Amino acid sequence: MSPEIVALLVLLGGVIAAVVFTIVIVAVVGLSDTNPPSGNEGE
Repeated sequence: MSPEIVALLVLLGGVIAAVVFTIVIVAVVGLSDTNPPSGNEGE
């Protein structure tokens, strides 16, 4: 594996992770939208 391919895979992994993270946040906010905003659990 050449360093270029490794760098590309790392970059793609970062992008995919960011997209998944965004989707999870949107899903959590959308699901908890029906509940009262008070009651934050965890940090």
